[in-house]
Amino acid sequence: MVIPGRLWWLYFDRPGQALLRVLRTALVWGYGHYLIFASTAALGAGLAVAVDDLSGRTHISLLATGLSLGIPVSVWSVGPRPRALGRRQRATLRVTHLCGWNG
Repeated sequence: MVIPGRLWWLYFDRPGQALLRVLRTALVWGYGHYLIFASTAALGAGLAVAVDDLSGRTHISLLATGLSLGIPVSVWSVGPRPRALGRRQRATLRVTHLCGWNG
């Protein structure tokens, strides 16, 4: 369960209160959360697919299993951000990409 933990850490690492001062930015921030919520739900489904694949209950390819995890994480990563990514956040995204966790 490393993926949900990393996404949680990336999301809550920097506060987003400064975005609520300008209406346009606040709307992009607020409506942008649809991407985050939808991709988080899809990640839950992808984790279920991965568990079923590992237990032998499904007969899908390894690529399909990887995509069921990689696509939601990739969509989550384009969601709204409070500010530019810091050094630790960029490093975390690089590591998850190298491990094949975000497509």
